[in-house]
Amino acid sequence: MYNEQARKRLLRLTRYWPYKLNEAFIYNIPKKFDPLMTLIRRNELSTNDVNKCRECIYSLMTYKDSKEPLTSKSVDCVKFKNPLSRDEQFHCVCEELVNHLHNYVNHSARHLEVFNMFLQISGLDRATHLSVQDVSVRTIQLQSSSASISAKRSQSPVDTMQSESRSMSPVIKKPRKVIYMWGPNEKLNLYDYYLERYQKEHLMKWKDFVGRIKAGNKPAVLYPNLDPSKASSKGEVESM
Repeated sequence: MYNEQARKRLLRLTRYWPYKLNEAFIYNIPKKFDPLMTLIRRNELSTNDVNKCRECIYSLMTYKDSKEPLTSKSVDCVKFKNPLSRDEQFHCVCEELVNHLHNYVNHSARHLEVFNMFLQISGLDRATHLSVQDVSVRTIQLQSSSASISAKRSQSPVDTMQSESRSMSPVIKKPRKVIYMWGPNEKLNLYDYYLERYQKEHLMKWKDFVGRIKAGNKPAVLYPNLDPSKASSKGEVESM
């Protein structure tokens, strides 16, 4: 079981949710849009909060006729062809703020009021077609439950009996491989035990030097094909 209200809140807040920071502009410079972005996150808004949001929106709209960009900081954003272009920045801010505010429209009537206020002041009320209908959690549950019911109905009685008999049958346990069996009252030295295992796993695979094997009990010649006569006269033969 999960908390339905928490799930609904999560679905609301992720309606607009860029996966990477460079896929959005406003989240790179969030202080530029305060107190709007800070206040809108609250569960409830007062009349004073709505007025502060209105002032912030009007302040942002002054950049529409300004020659200066919202920020001279070079922001890594995939939406920009020219990061310092005022027109690109303003257009991107309006588009992203609409989507950001839309995440909170179902928190309260005043959240919806701030959203509609931004659309009207920015002039995007005619161009924006975002539904303010709340997200639904029960719809997903009903679809999944109805699908399971229809699947059960489509099964024949024989299939149902077979599936039930299979589910009730005990799981066959595979026997474990026994490495060592202790006898009654037996004492085991762990060092000797693991040393023996190590020798079986590693030392048994070890192969001796081929020359030593061929020589048997005699000294093995390290370089049997070496011709000392071809060595230089500088004492290299003696040094060998």
